[in-house]
Amino acid sequence: MQVNGGGGVLFNDDPSLESIRAIGAAHRRFGTTGFLPTLISDDLDTIGQAIAAVQASLDARLPGPIGIHIEGPFLNWARRGVHDPKHLRRLDKGLISLLCSLRGGRTVLTLAPEMTTTGMIAQLAASGILISAGHSDANFAQDLGSYRARRSRLHALVQCHGAPRASRTGNRGRRAVRREHVVRHHRRWAPRGPGHAKARAALQAP
Repeated sequence: MQVNGGGGVLFNDDPSLESIRAIGAAHRRFGTTGFLPTLISDDLDTIGQAIAAVQASLDARLPGPIGIHIEGPFLNWARRGVHDPKHLRRLDKGLISLLCSLRGGRTVLTLAPEMTTTGMIAQLAASGILISAGHSDANFAQDLGSYRARRSRLHALVQCHGAPRASRTGNRGRRAVRREHVVRHHRRWAPRGPGHAKARAALQAP
């Protein structure tokens, strides 16, 4: 489970061990036993602080955190959603060591495939990073190349901090959120721009 905050705390505002402790306590009341503190697009210093805070929580065997989800800043400007455009950038080789620095936990990285190279995606995947394609305007060729470079999944269509509760909206509400996220943050899946779904279908074809 990815969480951006809880208990009145947002991880981006204070990427610290104390924040992770407060977030974990807030979600544990509702039965959450494991989660990924999630940092949306920010500057590199904040990303480093977030990774260090998660590392400290793992070293201290704090109940709840099992790794980190870094969502951006390697996202397409046109599909950025709520992400601050001033932080968006391409992923280059100089950042590989930072992104791979967490020890003993899972790192999930959401990026737009067109904001880096297939070689760097393969390098991250080989280092144990779980790459999630999201906030992307990639074309078919870019998507197909990125899928071949990694074991991947589509970025979650329902963000845990924005999904309506079933008790209030039922399945219709959930479907509406999924559709809204796809339309706002991803290329429309059309014959001339197949995007993520058709790239995956092409890989699975006999």
